[in-house]
Amino acid sequence: MEARRLALGVVEFDSIARGIEATDFMVKAAKVQLVAMRNLCPGKIWSAILGETAEVRAALSAGMEAGGEATVEGIVIPDVHPDVYPALVGATEVEEWEALGFVETLNPTAAVLSADRSAKSAEVRLV
Repeated sequence: MEARRLALGVVEFDSIARGIEATDFMVKAAKVQLVAMRNLCPGKIWSAILGETAEVRAALSAGMEAGGEATVEGIVIPDVHPDVYPALVGATEVEEWEALGFVETLNPTAAVLSADRSAKSAEVRLV
């Protein structure tokens, strides 16, 4: 039996205070786990949550509404590839590799979506 795969929600805010408040709304609105919350640069923050797809959608909706005008963008990735989460939090160790590829994006939502699509479409390891 294949292991159940969860959904990942990622949202970016252009106010750290509003982002923290909105993230609090997300984790209280539905049964999700906060897996990351990081500053991007001065004044910008992003949060990532993990859970069942419906729960992640509900939590992300609540967080984006709470963030109001400070909400930049949010996405839900149903059935997220299992390598995305460890790479997201820097828990992937690689002792050697044959090649190294990079994806450069302007925002964390695009980076996470690119990582998921890469892992699902090619034999790669996310680091």
